[in-house]
Amino acid sequence: MPIDLPDDLTSVLREGRQAYIAVPSKDGPHVTPELYTWSDGRLWFASATTTLKAKVLDRERRGGALVTSAGRSVVLTGPVEAYDPRDVKGIASSLRSLPSLARASGSFVTRNASDLLAFVGDTARGRLGRKPPPLRVLFALDPDHAAGVENERLTGSWGGWRSPAVTADAAVPAGGAAAVLALPGPVPVPARWFDDEAEVFVAPDLLDMLELEDRVPIGLVTDEYHRPGPAAKVGTLLRGEARRSDRTGILEVDAERIIEWDGVATSSRPADEV
Repeated sequence: MPIDLPDDLTSVLREGRQAYIAVPSKDGPHVTPELYTWSDGRLWFASATTTLKAKVLDRERRGGALVTSAGRSVVLTGPVEAYDPRDVKGIASSLRSLPSLARASGSFVTRNASDLLAFVGDTARGRLGRKPPPLRVLFALDPDHAAGVENERLTGSWGGWRSPAVTADAAVPAGGAAAVLALPGPVPVPARWFDDEAEVFVAPDLLDMLELEDRVPIGLVTDEYHRPGPAAKVGTLLRGEARRSDRTGILEVDAERIIEWDGVATSSRPADEV
């Protein structure tokens, strides 16, 4: 059942720059950033039809999203509805959603105008390759679970997630890179990645809320937002497994595959390949 979110969470959803969208896959949770908008109580995002994300959502129709702004994060999961212009029958059956779709489309264009203009510029300059850009599908995530995180602490949960007992502040390791960790569900959560140690830190009460097994499949993404437009995007996605450490909030990561992107150039290799 859809949930009503408190104002402090919706303010983060309106202020964030990107949404990290997680979907299930046969190799475990997959997560990458997307442009988005928050409209009519739903998180709307677009993805190319050629992406793994779009292909998974075509059959699974459930995902998760993480939005962060000014040190505050919102975690959402719920059913996902696709608005594919190629699916005439599907669009016809969703006529009652057209006003909401129109509002979301307008909001998406307005809040992401700089990125959309840069996309046009990158295409015109040939930075995205010679082939025409693939068609985009608009998706709407209708949250039925939500959580807030601030200063490495869970601030609240909604929709049936377990509320863990209040614990003492965990010692947050110094350093590391800001990251997004996708856990089974799929649930993307804010994290800090320590590459040299192959460890990731997540707010301990957030981990407790999710009631994870000792060893779980994961996806972990680190990326940089240099400037608007797809040609400027740089990032890395690790796929593999993580196991609970005896240190609070720490998961030890066994990476199996590394996917890297620099603009539209993407490479994939086994993690143990030098």
